[in-house]
Amino acid sequence: MKNIINYLVISILTIIITVSCSKNTENTPQTCYLSTVSNPKGNILQTMTYDATNRLTAYKNDSANVTYNFTYNTQSLVDKINVAYKVGTTIYTFVATLSYDGTGKITKSVITLNNTLYQTNTYTFNNTQLASIISTDNLGEVYALRFEYLGDNIAKVYEKFENEKEYLYYEITKFDDKKPVYPEAFKTLMVGFAGLVNEYGYLNKNNALSEKYYEDDKTVFLSAENSFEYNSNLQPTKMTSTMVEDGNKINIVQSFQYSCK
Repeated sequence: MKNIINYLVISILTIIITVSCSKNTENTPQTCYLSTVSNPKGNILQTMTYDATNRLTAYKNDSANVTYNFTYNTQSLVDKINVAYKVGTTIYTFVATLSYDGTGKITKSVITLNNTLYQTNTYTFNNTQLASIISTDNLGEVYALRFEYLGDNIAKVYEKFENEKEYLYYEITKFDDKKPVYPEAFKTLMVGFAGLVNEYGYLNKNNALSEKYYEDDKTVFLSAENSFEYNSNLQPTKMTSTMVEDGNKINIVQSFQYSCK
C-alpha cells in the first residue's frame, strides 16, 4: 500500500514555471486559468480542464497518465474527486466524497479504494483557517496534522501518528505576495486526500520561496529555494527552483500556460 501512496504523491508533485496566455492581457485586465504545465523542451506534464463556469473538472498528470476528476454540489463546492490508475495489471480507483458545513468549510472526506472504505478525514478550523486534519484508516489507526500560520499562509505542518510524539514535517520560511498558480479546486484535492498527497504548500494564498521537509524535528531531507517572475495579473510567469534532496542538488524550471478571458 505504501507504493500506492507514493504513486499518488509523485503524480501530484510539480514545481513551477514560465507562463503564457492564450489572449493578450497587456491592456485589459483578464482572469487567467492554468491550462497546461510543460517542461523547457515543450513536453506537456499536466493538463487542466474547466467547465463553462470556469470550475476545474479534471486535472491530468500527463507524464504519469493519471487524471483526477471533480464534481460539484449546488453551492459550487467540490463534492467528489475520483482518480483511477493502473499499476501492472491492477487498477486502483480512489474516490473522495466531501462534506461541508453551512459556511462552506469542509468537515469530512470519506475516501474509498475500489469501493471499499480506505480512510476518513475530519477537519477543524480557527475562524477561516484550517487548523487540523485527523485521518483514520480502515484499521482504526489515526494520523493527525496540525497547521501553524504566518499571516494568511501555512508556515509549519506538524504530523503525529497514533500515540507517537508530534514532529515538524514541513516548513515554509519565506513567501512572495503574489497569486498562486493552481486553481481553488486544486486546494480541495490536497485537503480531501490529506494523508495520501502531502503537498501542503499548495493550500496557501501566496507562493513559497523557501521550503523544507523534515524526517523529524531536526533532520531536513528535502529543501527548495524558489525565485519567481510574474505577469501583469500577478501570477507567476517563471519559477526557478533549486532543490536539495539527501545532499543531491537539482535545478528545475517548468512552464505554465494559461487560458485568459
